Amino acid sequence: MEKKQGTDRARVMAYLRTASGRKGITEQRKGIEEFAKKGGITIDEFIELESTRAEEGIILLFQRLHPRDTLIITDFSRLTRQLEDMPEIMDKLKDNKILVTSTNLNMEGSVMHATMKMIKVAGDIAMTECSACQGRFLRSNHGG
Repeated sequence: MEKKQGTDRARVMAYLRTASGRKGITEQRKGIEEFAKKGGITIDEFIELESTRAEEGIILLFQRLHPRDTLIITDFSRLTRQLEDMPEIMDKLKDNKILVTSTNLNMEGSVMHATMKMIKVAGDIAMTECSACQGRFLRSNHGG
């Protein structure tokens, strides 16, 4: 089916993912519905995944999202459990002009994107420093 130009509108999508079964989905949905009600937001679609690996969920999510959509999640860990994957996911959302907000942080995508980049850089610095410290420690204990 062909879409007519100009008839597409931005949607609000809620993404819920849990490995803990229906109870986890129900709790996330309740939190998102309360958040939406307080903000006067209408959710167009709930994407619910139970016992799904985060990677599989992200693939499905990106298949469903369109440019200018808003994505609401309860926590950024719903997108991935791997911190190092977060900047790439946020870049892809930003590149597709998808606004992301989390009910527990209430931070918009651009702010979260910058925050995740800073965390990644801090982690890289910490790993470099850790390696350097280990080398200094070994040299000092071996008369180096």
